[in-house]
Amino acid sequence: MNCNIRDFGAVGDGEHNDTAAIQRAIDAAAQEGGGRVVLPPGVYCSGTIFLRDNVELHLQGGAELLGSPRKEDYTNRWNAPYDCGCISEYASEMHLIYSWRQKNIAITGQGTVNGNGTAFFDLNAEIHPRRPNWGYANRWRPGQMVALLECENVRIGGVTLCNSTYWTVWPYACRDVAITDIRIRNDYRTPNGDGIDPDCCSNVRIENCDIQAGDDCIALRANRGKTGLMLDLENVVIANCILDTPLGGVRFGPSGEQSVLRNITVSNCVIRHAGKGLLFSLWHGSVWKKGCLIENVRISNLVIHADAPLRMYIMDGCGGTVCGFRRIHISGITAFGNDTCTLLGGGDGVFEDICISDFDLTLTGLEPCLGAKMVQEAAGSAFAVREAKNLQFRNVRIKSEKAVLKHVIDAEDVDGLKIADCELRTGVLSGDSLRCVNVCGLQIENTVFPERRNDREQIRNEKHNETRRIRI
Repeated sequence: MNCNIRDFGAVGDGEHNDTAAIQRAIDAAAQEGGGRVVLPPGVYCSGTIFLRDNVELHLQGGAELLGSPRKEDYTNRWNAPYDCGCISEYASEMHLIYSWRQKNIAITGQGTVNGNGTAFFDLNAEIHPRRPNWGYANRWRPGQMVALLECENVRIGGVTLCNSTYWTVWPYACRDVAITDIRIRNDYRTPNGDGIDPDCCSNVRIENCDIQAGDDCIALRANRGKTGLMLDLENVVIANCILDTPLGGVRFGPSGEQSVLRNITVSNCVIRHAGKGLLFSLWHGSVWKKGCLIENVRISNLVIHADAPLRMYIMDGCGGTVCGFRRIHISGITAFGNDTCTLLGGGDGVFEDICISDFDLTLTGLEPCLGAKMVQEAAGSAFAVREAKNLQFRNVRIKSEKAVLKHVIDAEDVDGLKIADCELRTGVLSGDSLRCVNVCGLQIENTVFPERRNDREQIRNEKHNETRRIRI
């Protein structure tokens, strides 16, 4: 069944409130067992609409679903009982497109969903060049623009999603989610303007997406929080995406205590202009204090331009055998940055079986480090490692002619560290190229470490060809 929203009274002039007409079309399609609800060319101003079983919301080319600038046009009457917004980030529990416990729903087409975020916050506030606009406060705004909770067989494809009021797409506790061939366009200054945030979902595909976000482009979460749903995030494929953001390209966590993020692949992506290219973070002090477990992750074939291409850490205070990282394999990376790549365990969480291979890192300089205290304390080297077990660097190539480094690799409290087939070139090196404190089971194979150098011209003229093989 096809339902054209104009047949149900929609005007499409960008000013008339078309919420009721769109909902009538959705309800009519659902009553007939499902079908396609068509938005033809035009601008349809709307508040909250609710997607129902077996309904595809299809935006034709030239069609725009525009979020209403009026608070009274949004509703929470269809909400899941645990969907109560985010007080700390001034985001309400109301959304533009919503669905709860529905099956076989879709948003498709060549049209645009415009959250109208600039009706709710000022993008012209002065901001730090490496942070989004955190000055937003004390004003009402809708929450996630597209919120799909406890749904099954979800498809979002082809459309452009822009100007979100908060996170753009939030699938929560959903099964079988496919988000493909979409464009997200949020201004870099959008407060909390994430792209796609799969949360407590299983069987998720995010492919061929072009995302510009004001916060993390893709944030992977398992926030059990207030829901009572003891679900993890598992079986996620992210492939062939372009990710552009001042914050995290792909972020793992933070997440609910005792939850798990597992069985995740990220491949064939480009990350641009990021603060952190790949960010693994467990702790969110005001909300979750113990963190989650992230395991069975494979990341391959990425190009990353970021201040810190890789940041992985367990904050002090996180702990327990169900907190930390294990079986993480990162390979085939070409990265450019100006901040230390950090691999920092901590507390009594697990941090083990991490492999960094075929990783080309070019450091263009070292900027003052932003982030947690433990991250700042480990800054100043190409790679910093703390409190890890069974960590490997294989075929890692580091170029840092323009950076002043303390060390190339700085390792403390590591049980099992292997460095093999690596090529390490530096400019000014103020300390030992390899610093090891309380490191057991160190293996170095077919790798040349540069000597301490303080004169850049001397480095250019000398070659250090000795290969050291050490086993402790």
